[in-house]
Amino acid sequence: MGFWTALMIVSIVGIIAGSIVTIVQLGTSSGGKGMRQKIGALEQHLNELEAELEDARNRVVVLEREPQPGYHTTGRSAALFAPVYGPAPIRALTRASAAFMAEPPEGFADSPILTPRGALFMAREDQLPDLTALHDELRAEGNFEELDGTGIRRFHPLVREGYAVAGLYDENCQDIDVATLHQGFLRRARARGCSIVTNAEVTALEELADGWKVHTTAGIFEAPCVINA
Repeated sequence: MGFWTALMIVSIVGIIAGSIVTIVQLGTSSGGKGMRQKIGALEQHLNELEAELEDARNRVVVLEREPQPGYHTTGRSAALFAPVYGPAPIRALTRASAAFMAEPPEGFADSPILTPRGALFMAREDQLPDLTALHDELRAEGNFEELDGTGIRRFHPLVREGYAVAGLYDENCQDIDVATLHQGFLRRARARGCSIVTNAEVTALEELADGWKVHTTAGIFEAPCVINA
């Protein structure tokens, strides 16, 4: 099981646990014997899942080629949380992460991950049909303010007068503190028993009958599953 897979399971366990608490409250208030039996079965399944997760926590290893995690990736990230950016599946994933980004779990970050930024879309006269199509597609997903040329220059004074005739401003786009987010994931991974090995450039992968042997500059590792993250 890979690092991100383990983190995903952590989230799923939390969701299931919260759901069971709600069901228990409902079941207790209704007094239904059948409901209580179902709750017991759900709790048993949750305990089994937590046991599997605990085992996985002790077996997850992140191999990092650089001397420290994220040496290059956090520095070149486009650190903008933009729910209206990209095709529909990407926008859906961004919206799904909004609650986590806005209110991360206790102990995940010492400072806010998101800070207000906003995003400005503007169009010349010949681009108006494209701007209209964009607005029609994203109208239900963003909080757009429609702008004329004067309104555009209010947000971006460097735009030449007469260049852009219409625009859209979305206040939901925010800056991401990439370093805080990255360190939060690392801290959360380590707290759950994940091992992070640096200076571990992968030099070869050897397929085994029941998994993989990973040859690195920091040693050889074996795992049933390897994820290139």
